[in-house]
Amino acid sequence: MIIADPTKLELHDAILKNVHVDFVSRSMRVDVDFFFLNGERCKGSILFFGLIGFSASFDVCHIADNSISGNVNYWVPAEGEGTTFIYFSHGYLSIAASGIEFNVFGPGKEGSA
Repeated sequence: MIIADPTKLELHDAILKNVHVDFVSRSMRVDVDFFFLNGERCKGSILFFGLIGFSASFDVCHIADNSISGNVNYWVPAEGEGTTFIYFSHGYLSIAASGIEFNVFGPGKEGSA
């Protein structure tokens, strides 16, 4: 399911699973497990297309150690073209892109997230 307005989603206590940059297609995918409508963790994949640039700083060990309870503090998604900020327990990721697509795969379902 594609979320029409990702700015309405809350990522507090989400779990960062993967960050993938595709330089050829100028895109970035951020995979998370997050609490969705019913309070269950769902697999989500945030696709940033028209990637302009990104900046990141992570304490990898701390993020991995907090991957059970949640290592995402919050996010500030861009509305359309712009920069999205994702803040972690020990780090951040800022992504400048033309747009965002947020896909939800549902609890326990296999997907790219």
